[in-house]
Amino acid sequence: MLGRGGVVAGCSAGAMVLGGWLPGSPTLRRLSLWHPAFGVVPGALVLPHFNAFPAWLMNPLYALRPRGAFLLGIEGDTALIGRGKAWVVRGQGRVEVRREGAVSRFTEGQAVPL
Repeated sequence: MLGRGGVVAGCSAGAMVLGGWLPGSPTLRRLSLWHPAFGVVPGALVLPHFNAFPAWLMNPLYALRPRGAFLLGIEGDTALIGRGKAWVVRGQGRVEVRREGAVSRFTEGQAVPL
């Protein structure tokens, strides 16, 4: 359906599930901290309300990410709109991308390379 012009939108947990991975809790059956998500943004750990989380929580989460994954933090009152590799920030806050040790921040109207 997306290939024919459909639209998918999500906020809060609905945005998280659009990434490649979701954080979870290990269980006896599943030792991994990560669970596969829908993969609309492949490899991303989508973290909405990013400005509400302290760095001491985000840094370990990023350090323990699945191999090849990157962090995509979206602040409140902010949207990331696009598809494929063409994305743009809309709203009052910022979008942060952490990938392989580099941190990039984007604001209203800026293109976000994913």
